[in-house]
Amino acid sequence: MTLYDLLDLYAFQNDSKDLTLMLQDYELDERINREMFNNTIIKDLGGMVPTSNTPEVFKFMLDTFFKKWKYNIAKQLDTMYLEYNTINNVDITRKRGEGIKRNTESKEESEAHSTIEQTTSAYDVETYQPRTKTETDSNNSDTYNQQENATLNRDETETGHRPTQSFQELINQERELSEFNIYDWILERMRKELFLLVY
Repeated sequence: MTLYDLLDLYAFQNDSKDLTLMLQDYELDERINREMFNNTIIKDLGGMVPTSNTPEVFKFMLDTFFKKWKYNIAKQLDTMYLEYNTINNVDITRKRGEGIKRNTESKEESEAHSTIEQTTSAYDVETYQPRTKTETDSNNSDTYNQQENATLNRDETETGHRPTQSFQELINQERELSEFNIYDWILERMRKELFLLVY
């Protein structure tokens, strides 16, 4: 019994003429067109022999397959729709900085000390002898501090791209990527897991 037969039998059991009835509710990423994909399944796998010849069992296997591969299919689709520059494959970041640092400190101190003596000579003496003596000490101290700190920093960041391969190599790789087809990727795994591979 081929997949055509199973799909036809499942539709008949459910009073439908839609050959794709079994294929309408398995989990599928919304970025994939279900109608187109179902038509591709029938076209490419319709003549193959499923691992089960019971419609209910095969539908269970089909639903389980898509649950199992859901994450992987989503990741494949993410890379398909990833935006990037096809020519520049290495990002370069250069940082350039200038710094000026000035630290100026000046200190000035001045100190003055003076003694003033006032005397009055005694009367009736031949030599000088002070009768009274007054001394005054005077201390003046001035301190002057000046400190200046100045820092100037200027940073510049330059971002660019540089290819590590020749343009021809990058173009060839891009062509290979463009040949990737998510339908074929899924069908290859379905073929291995859900059908008897008879050569």
